Amino acid sequence: MLTLAASQFTAFHVVGIIFACWAVLVTALGITRPDFPGSAERVVLGISVLLAVSTVGLAIGTVKGEKKEQAEAATGKAQANPKPAPNAGAAAPTPTQQGASQLKLSTDPTGNLKFSTNALSAKAGNVRITLTNPSPVPHNITLQTPAGTKGGPTVGKGGTSTVTATVKPGKYVYYCSVPGHRQAGMQGELTVK
Repeated sequence: MLTLAASQFTAFHVVGIIFACWAVLVTALGITRPDFPGSAERVVLGISVLLAVSTVGLAIGTVKGEKKEQAEAATGKAQANPKPAPNAGAAAPTPTQQGASQLKLSTDPTGNLKFSTNALSAKAGNVRITLTNPSPVPHNITLQTPAGTKGGPTVGKGGTSTVTATVKPGKYVYYCSVPGHRQAGMQGELTVK
């Protein structure tokens, strides 16, 4: 079974790790053997250049992909990322006139990648999670349900991101779908009774 951390590896990560290992190996050989690389100088140089160019190229591609994901999140397109990792803590819902649960959530105002709570609870039916962002870092709120992933827009400091869904009793994951934020711990569990 693939873990969340393993599933987040990209080609950039793999090539970057290989490049780092290659750099350590070449350095160790250079320190321990005064005649290194000797006649293999062109091979060592070629591999080094290939790995450096590949790492830089993949880094650029990864950044472009992240910008595309951010743009999609800002336009309201859902980001699929179904791996849950629930944490403790709870906030009580406030019923609205229509019977929907209104849940309030906030981001860390200092810019740390975390929510004000890692656990929310609500009654089955319509649920609305409103995220207030006092952080200088852009964030959003995304909810993973069996019916699919629903996400609010990515907002900057002072903005609000809202997601609404109809949910049955069970446990659901909410998270920030800005690339890298969920992996850094911006996620929680919604318990529906």
